Amino acid sequence: MKRSLRLLLLAPLALLVACNTTNTVEPADAKAVPTVLEDRRVITNNALNAKAYVTDLREADLPNGLRKVQAGLYNKTSSRQRINYKFEWFDTDGIVVNAATNPWQTISINGRETVYITAVSPTANAVDFQVKLLESRN
Repeated sequence: MKRSLRLLLLAPLALLVACNTTNTVEPADAKAVPTVLEDRRVITNNALNAKAYVTDLREADLPNGLRKVQAGLYNKTSSRQRINYKFEWFDTDGIVVNAATNPWQTISINGRETVYITAVSPTANAVDFQVKLLESRN
């Protein structure tokens, strides 16, 4: 009897967990071949890192000489998380490019979901970038 009661009580919990995942379908013969970058991470907020993290970085050169970059963000939790982020761009001397026109942005990520954030370099002189994440207080 105890085992059946335990199963009866755990069944709704299993349904709740299952409802917080995302099913994905994609072509079996994908033609997209991303350029994935190696990264270096500096973790200063372990609480944020326990909630969401960058899964991968991708880049592409645009015809106008600018660079397009994309970061995958994964929500490790089962609940929706709001994350602030921004991309900072650097020139060949390591100087931040157009910092004053680069505000923080907010994204909402469902539980166990991966979303992609994208940015385009402000000038052709921008050769490197950083993605910064910050917990949203809202």
